[in-house]
Amino acid sequence: MKTNILTALALATGIFLASCGASESNQVDNNTDSTTSTSTANNEKPADNNRRRGIDYTALKAELALNPEQEKQFEEVVEKYKKIAEESRAAATSGGAKFDRVEAFKQMEERSKKQAADMAVFLNDTQLEKYNAFMAKNTRKRPRYNDELLSKIKTELALDEKQAAMLEAVNNAFERSYHEAHDIYHGNSELAKEYWLKYDDERKGAMKKVLSEAQYAKFLELVKDQKPAERAEEEPKKEKKDKAEQTASR
Repeated sequence: MKTNILTALALATGIFLASCGASESNQVDNNTDSTTSTSTANNEKPADNNRRRGIDYTALKAELALNPEQEKQFEEVVEKYKKIAEESRAAATSGGAKFDRVEAFKQMEERSKKQAADMAVFLNDTQLEKYNAFMAKNTRKRPRYNDELLSKIKTELALDEKQAAMLEAVNNAFERSYHEAHDIYHGNSELAKEYWLKYDDERKGAMKKVLSEAQYAKFLELVKDQKPAERAEEEPKKEKKDKAEQTASR
């Protein structure tokens, strides 16, 4: 049975309206974890599964061409945030508490920012640019409009207080609903996409009710590139086909 984003939205909207009246362990791919160890032995090839479980810091380290001192600092930073992530996971499920994916992804995002700041201390400009590009490409993002996009929508649409609060509410409801359906679509990229599109339609529909026609047209233009993330649970069909052909030829 599908979670309805409108249920979450109704709760969020209720909170919003009240504030206006008063004046206003399931797994998470903890990408700051070093699931693919940075100290992998020579000639030891990481398992394909590692690609799905976190950042390949060994590949990142090679790409950065670190000197010995930088490599030592790099390892220390990675281990620091790996430990923080492990402690965070343990705390999230202590006492039999239900694992909160929304909060887990929020914490992961914060760790990523802090880790980048620590890396910036010893990486040069070129290395830092490569680091940020690698992390942006390989880190799983929270399924929501990010802060930059939210700010852009509010500014370019000149949202009033009520509209801005509704934007935040529907965005939070979208993220919560998508995460709560995780156990249903996990491992099935097509089903995950179906859920994402369903909740996105409801998110847009809710915004349409509080925006003018001109604002809504501009809103759709700003969010047009927001699409379901490519999920690593399933290998691309071409990759599977290539592997099958290689195996058959042996």
